[in-house]
Amino acid sequence: MYGDLGMYINSYSFFGALCTRFFLGFVEAAFFPGALFLLSKWYKKNELSRRTAFLYCGNLISNAFGSLIASGILDTMDGVLGFTAWRWLFFVEGSLTVLVAISAIFILPDFPESPCDWLTPAERALAMHRMIEDTGIEADASTHESTGTIAEDALEVTKQTSETERGLRLALADWKVWWLTLSIGVMTISLTFNAFFPTLCATLGYNTTTTLLLCAPPWIFSTIVTVFVSSHSDRAGERFWHIATPLFVGGLGFLISILTMNTVFRYLSL
Repeated sequence: MYGDLGMYINSYSFFGALCTRFFLGFVEAAFFPGALFLLSKWYKKNELSRRTAFLYCGNLISNAFGSLIASGILDTMDGVLGFTAWRWLFFVEGSLTVLVAISAIFILPDFPESPCDWLTPAERALAMHRMIEDTGIEADASTHESTGTIAEDALEVTKQTSETERGLRLALADWKVWWLTLSIGVMTISLTFNAFFPTLCATLGYNTTTTLLLCAPPWIFSTIVTVFVSSHSDRAGERFWHIATPLFVGGLGFLISILTMNTVFRYLSL
């Protein structure tokens, strides 16, 4: 759906494009937390930082190669089949997303307890054992076969539901959850500059093709740093400084971009 909406965002009216982008946000909103949830069902706590980084690096690399693809499309495909170049940009990137999504249906497994054609029973058992070893909690009751009477099964389900509701109440009553929600919200708002990255690069004074090419190196550098920091965080078993230091450097970049008009330093701030 995300890819389909991405292709249709090149509407012939501003209202149509605005509505498409609005509904695109609904589809996009569930992707990242859903992907993190899926990763948490396959990897231990001391392995999640690096795997989450790999996931996020997909976003970073897409920004880098998206700019390179855009420079080629905008430079060569204007007027092809009667469509302007910027429309072809949405056609190409949206269709690639649809292709990857269809492939993921057959490749990406759900959970270790779920049947999967390319994982052997032994591999699935190992994955489940790793999660039990990491959390100390066995898989959900819904994944186990019934071995008792109907009354016993109903009692077990009621017990599991009560524990889930209790966990939800504890989470909602924990101030750290709300503080984390607020901090992630602020970070998400601050990261909206991603959408305007080519516009920011354009202020350096170069033509469209050069501007799009200049967008790629910062994202490639960010990908390398992300993999290094996350890998070191998993090895060291430390989270705070590995999160706070990149945020401080990012804030410093914002300050540099605000306080100077020097071309070199403004590009460095990106």
